[in-house]
Formats: sequence, C-alpha cells, structure tokens
Amino acid sequence: MSQTEPISHSQVEPFQIEQEGLYLPPEEIFSQKNSLEYFEMSPSLLEDFEDMVIDLKEISRRAKEEFGSREKIIKLLRDSKISWEEIIEEEQEGIFSPKRQAVEIVFGLAQVLERKAQREFYLDKLATAGEEEKKSLIKEIDAINAQDALWQHHLVVWLIAMGGKKRETLENFWQAMEDIFHSWDHRFKKSTDELSQGQREARQIRFGVLGMVGMAKILDRLGYQSFLPTPEQDAQGKVDLWVLPKNKNWQEGFVGVQLKTSINGIRGVSARVVDEKTARHAVSEREEKQLKAMLHFIKDYGRINQVSVFGVWVDLTGTSEYEIVDGVTGEVNFDRVSQEDLEELVQVLEQAKGGEKSETDSA
Repeated sequence: MSQTEPISHSQVEPFQIEQEGLYLPPEEIFSQKNSLEYFEMSPSLLEDFEDMVIDLKEISRRAKEEFGSREKIIKLLRDSKISWEEIIEEEQEGIFSPKRQAVEIVFGLAQVLERKAQREFYLDKLATAGEEEKKSLIKEIDAINAQDALWQHHLVVWLIAMGGKKRETLENFWQAMEDIFHSWDHRFKKSTDELSQGQREARQIRFGVLGMVGMAKILDRLGYQSFLPTPEQDAQGKVDLWVLPKNKNWQEGFVGVQLKTSINGIRGVSARVVDEKTARHAVSEREEKQLKAMLHFIKDYGRINQVSVFGVWVDLTGTSEYEIVDGVTGEVNFDRVSQEDLEELVQVLEQAKGGEKSETDSA
C-alpha cells in the first residue's frame, strides 16, 4: 500500500517497465474477482482462522524468546504453515480455497519479513549505486512492493468478508503481528514509550489495510462499488482502490483513489482531486512524490487503454477524538462520520470526472 512505500518513483522512470498488471484493461479491473464483495465467510472458516491466529500468537510468544534471531522466527512461521497445508491436503481443499488464502495471510508473514529485509538491502545499495544499477535496484524494489501489496489485498478481502466478527481473534492477530515484527526489527526503540521500527511498520500495514476496508464500506454506503487494483498499480501507480461510477459505465471515465492513513487511527474523511496543484501543495515532500507518481500513472493508464481516468486523494487521518473506522475490524461507525464529509467525498468523486483530462481526451 502506498503508505509503506520506502521510495518514490520520481527518482527514475518507473513506467518504462512493461508490466501487464500495471496497465491491466478496465474490463478486467472491474471484474467480479476484483470486487470487494465477492465471498462470504462461513462459520467453519471463521473457526479455522481463529485456530490459525492461536498458532500465530504462540509463534509471537516464542519469537520473543528468540529475540532478534531472524532465521528462527522464519522457521516458526514456516513450520506452522506446512502443518496447516498438510491439514488442507488431507481435507482435499481446492488450490484456491479460502482456507488456503487464510494460511497465506497468517503465516505469509514469513515472506513479508523476508521481503522487508531484502528491500532494506536494496535501499542501502541505492545510496552508492550508479544510474544503471539504480534502475535495476528500483525494479527489484517495485517487485517486492507489488508482492507486499498482493498479501495486503488478500487481508483486505478477508476483513471485509469477516464483517466485524471475531473481534478478539483480530485483536490477537494484529498484536501477534506487531510482536513478531518487533522481535524481527527492534531498532530505534529507546524507551517503553517509543515504537521500534518493526512495531511502527506493523502498524503502518495494519492501518493501511483497515483504511482500505473502511473506505470500501464508506463508498458502498454512498452507492459506489470499489475494486482492488493490481499489485503493480498499488505499488507503482499508488492506486489503493478503483471506484466504479454509480451508473456502472466505466467507459465514461472512472476514479482511482489514493488513501492517506496513519498509525494513530482513522479519524476523519477529507478528499481532493489529484492534479498538479494538489501535488504542489502537499504537506510533505513524501506526500508530493506519492501524488505526482499517481498523477503520472493515471495519465499513462488512460493513454494506453484509451479511457478517461482520474485521481482522488482521501485523507483518513482526521483530528477527531474518536475513530470513525474501527482499529481492529475495519468496520465504519457512521454515527461518527459527518454528513458534510460524506457529501464532500461524493462531490469530489463526481468533480474528478469533470476535471483534468487524460491525454486521450485532449488528442
């Protein structure tokens, strides 16, 4: 997700990289498999997920005993994954069954951590790399970020399907993940009041995912259907969600949404159309780079697919004392969302389609 991206594509020419997933045609994006409404969680599946999280909690406890031993942490996660895969084989579950997806979500943390280490290695090399090597390293980092995005997308779908059930199980999942990340990377923690690097990154993932879940539910309440981008569109194009127009006719133009979240919870909704002016007035250099990367991508995407595409930036950080999106389940407390904010969001989504045109429209 865009919040955890370690670098910006303004450093190189990322969209010279040909990737089918980056420019996937709209008719494939807006298919049922990418919709955030496509499967219901059965009671037995919820129980299986609960059992997996119990195992993850035990792994987090043992990871504390192996504090800093990355190989042992990975082994703990992989051993549990193998055990669950054996159970699935015995039950003759299909290769794409929801239970397999749950195993990948829970114990796929091993791969998430390994990718984190690999990304940091490449980022260190970037500091002294020449231009050609830098392009190669950026390409490797793009691939890593896309894999992380895919794992997070599975988690988003899972949380939406859970529909707010098993709150205690989800609390245990988030806490176990944070504890494992801390055991893996405890840099920068100097006191009990500070977060380690691992804890901070775990919370960035958590609230990035919950932001997507909450936003999908807010859009649904407003009559819009949201779809997941491809992992490449998320990691490189900075699109967190695609939004189908209310009339379901994407040929008339559609919107990509980039979300801003924080580790302090989701406490408001404000939206802006993504254009050059929005990017120039970003509150930080990092935010400016994110917005410019999205703007460049949607222009390229529109030109390649001969369709009008627009960007909307939604800030979910807010200043309210209360969270509008539950910090565990992703469910939205609409009593805390002001009607003015919802009306503004609709206005911006509709305004975006009448805003700056992609290159195909001006041709």
